[in-house]
Amino acid sequence: MTAHQLELLVEMLTYKECEDLLMALSYPEDSILKNLERLSSENNQLSTKTRTKRDGSSAVDWAAQCRTALTDWLLKYGEQIYYDRLFRALQHIGRTDIAIGVKQI
Repeated sequence: MTAHQLELLVEMLTYKECEDLLMALSYPEDSILKNLERLSSENNQLSTKTRTKRDGSSAVDWAAQCRTALTDWLLKYGEQIYYDRLFRALQHIGRTDIAIGVKQI
């Protein structure tokens, strides 16, 4: 991917998606079987508590920092990762639409 394509990819992400993608790409992938076991009904630890909304006043600054960090990471390590890894990471954060676009490049 070119630097311009990476920049476009990063701009399509929300702050949370940017943060999640950076985390997903920065660490080794989990085993698929391990994830299936974790998601099984016996091991499901999801609670039904209501979530409280966070203060978003500084979100713009954090979003810009995350986009910069993700762009820097992709420019540094992007040539070393396979498209499939980026595709799976984008799917993992819920952005299959972007993943499909990356697959077509």
